[in-house]
Amino acid sequence: MAKQIRKLKQKMMPQKKEPEKKVGKDYFLLVVLALTSIVLLIGWPQLDAMNRILYVLLILSLSLTYLNRHGKFSDRAHLIIERLGIGTIAFSVLIFVVICYNQFFR
Repeated sequence: MAKQIRKLKQKMMPQKKEPEKKVGKDYFLLVVLALTSIVLLIGWPQLDAMNRILYVLLILSLSLTYLNRHGKFSDRAHLIIERLGIGTIAFSVLIFVVICYNQFFR
């Protein structure tokens, strides 16, 4: 009897699925990515090696962020992409600190 009641409840009130999060278009992210790329391309002759590395890491980080938000990957791939993005941001902050040290304290 209990099994029949459970079956009837499931038929009358099906399990609600969580609605999938709708991802925005990320126009701001694309504009910042394009602006950073343009600055790198135009300023290439004036930039030293550390600044070039910094801009390349920033472009890579922004690209990974966009890829993570809009790519259709498995959970493991999303985790790897997210960690790579955080790693490139951390490394670019480290490079920025080194650049500031060289610029102002040497």
